[in-house]
Amino acid sequence: MNKDRIFLRVGVAVLTMAFLDGCSSLRPPVRGWRRPSVVTVRKKGGSWYFFYQGRPFVVRGVCCVLPQDFSAPENDQGYNAISRYKGQYSKWRFDTLCRLRCWGFNTVSAWSHPSLYGRTDFFYTVVIDLQGPDARNRLVDVFSRQYRETVMRIARAKLRRHATNSTLVGYYVNNELPWYGEKAWPTNPKDGLLVRYLQLGPGAPGKRRVVRFLRDFYESFDAFLEDFSTSAENFDELLHVRDAVPRSPDFRDAERAWCGIVADRYYSMCRKAIRKFDPHHLILGSRFARRAPLPVIRACARYCDVVSLNYYDASGQPDPVYLDTLVSQIRRPLIISEFSWRAKENSSGCPNTRGAAVTVPTQQKRAENFEAFVTALMKKPYVVGYEWFQYFDEPPAGRSFDGENSNYGLVDIFDRPYVKLLRTISRVNREADRIHARAVRPGRAHPAVLDDFPTACVPPEPPAGFRAVEFSNPAAWRVFTWGDTTDADTHLDACAEDGILVLQGNSGSGWGCGVTIIPEQFPQETAAGKLAGAQRVIIDLEASRSVELRFFVNETGHGPPDADSYAGVKGADGEAYISFPVTVPPGRHSYVFRLCELEKNTAYGNQRGNGILDTQGIAEVGLVFTPGQVISLKVSRICFRGS
Repeated sequence: MNKDRIFLRVGVAVLTMAFLDGCSSLRPPVRGWRRPSVVTVRKKGGSWYFFYQGRPFVVRGVCCVLPQDFSAPENDQGYNAISRYKGQYSKWRFDTLCRLRCWGFNTVSAWSHPSLYGRTDFFYTVVIDLQGPDARNRLVDVFSRQYRETVMRIARAKLRRHATNSTLVGYYVNNELPWYGEKAWPTNPKDGLLVRYLQLGPGAPGKRRVVRFLRDFYESFDAFLEDFSTSAENFDELLHVRDAVPRSPDFRDAERAWCGIVADRYYSMCRKAIRKFDPHHLILGSRFARRAPLPVIRACARYCDVVSLNYYDASGQPDPVYLDTLVSQIRRPLIISEFSWRAKENSSGCPNTRGAAVTVPTQQKRAENFEAFVTALMKKPYVVGYEWFQYFDEPPAGRSFDGENSNYGLVDIFDRPYVKLLRTISRVNREADRIHARAVRPGRAHPAVLDDFPTACVPPEPPAGFRAVEFSNPAAWRVFTWGDTTDADTHLDACAEDGILVLQGNSGSGWGCGVTIIPEQFPQETAAGKLAGAQRVIIDLEASRSVELRFFVNETGHGPPDADSYAGVKGADGEAYISFPVTVPPGRHSYVFRLCELEKNTAYGNQRGNGILDTQGIAEVGLVFTPGQVISLKVSRICFRGS
């Protein structure tokens, strides 16, 4: 009897230890032991899945699972759960993984704590930041030996601890690389990747490569000068100057092609480096900020096993046409490597003024968006997983390195779960596999949705012609100025003097500033439909000094990308359109902006509108000033005309 009791106690102890280790038969890795199994990706029954030891699964992950928010500013309040555990990381790890398991997750995702990697039955993904030595220009110069050696050195250092770990799903080679030059999303069209390579010195391998590319792309230097302005008089001189900048939106064909060349070099280099130190684990792409130039995404698909998208959308619905079309071009599965929503109602005190524009009113709405978004994703046969950003709320005072202050967390900064949100997440996570097993066939592809800079479709001019509508009394205009509030140097003043709108200020070093103009009688003219069918806008300007600006038009119903609705008048749907930058030299000038040449504003307005500039429902016009300028400009007249 005593012997039986001893065996019983030993058995209970063993079972308890197994439970504490993660409720799984998977044992922690032993030093020096190489596991034979790795995660793979392939199709089953028409849908893509990850596979581990023959079992299919979809990734259900959470980013930034950490015991403390190390991004919180010093002496400011931020998430710090480890203090409650008195520094005992094993207890924190056990409780945290129990939480995640209870909520239906199976993966700890990017930027999580190393103690969670490979020591439990949870899968994990990592970002390994393969790039060159210049952190400010992560894609320059991929043709240099120094860049290649840096990538190889990073791979050697970061892959060592993961290469023999079977619960690693795969590597993200980087995060939101600046494929548009300045950012991972379109900003200043004159600061793209092509311009950045043209600004290199003549000895840089990338400069020699870009000049060779331009020789091949353009039939002659004169053809090049139609799209660019430069002091060079031929391609040989172009190698030695750094002043080439776009002058026409037509340069974007060259820009896209060049991005594809850079991308092919970058992703092939990453694959070679990873395969040298880890020949087995998956390569999961580079976490595009929802989109990138199509040649870039194609290059990523050539060298990576999965393409990853960070996908933020205030509507709570992924765009099925965009996703279906994208996959038709790359023939690879997708993983949504970040998504989230932030609520005005939150217990951390997060103001949500910095970060992705995905603000909703309540935690209940966050829950509803999660259900709608994930359900729609799992109905797509090519989606192999989704990773929520992030485990805890950001610091209310803002992250120390970029100021983000959003309610993205599953828990608040005091480690208290958002119960309404998590109740829905738990249910949806457990239904994800069942939904994915019944995924529907993708819809028909629409290649136009992959255009990064779609131009406006403008309703035709009336058969009898368009009667000009002129606004020439600035004293009666309603004028609003705005700018980058995070930059102390940015300011813009506006006043009417002698019947002229006078603008004075500085566009600072941030994203710039601008002025919104609503001329007198404008709402009445719109209500009467008198602007319907307009084809051009003429603006009379007088500059004291050279200034670069962009003209914009907003439809009624306009608002930020995370607005609750975009209901306009006369069928307008709140879209915003903006011109290519123009440089106004000193003196008086009349500028003509053809409405059909305006591009969709990707930073403002309804991003899912009808793609038509609804001239019958125009709400306002205005000017945006690009950064780094002293502004001294007068506006005397705005006139809408036909063709």
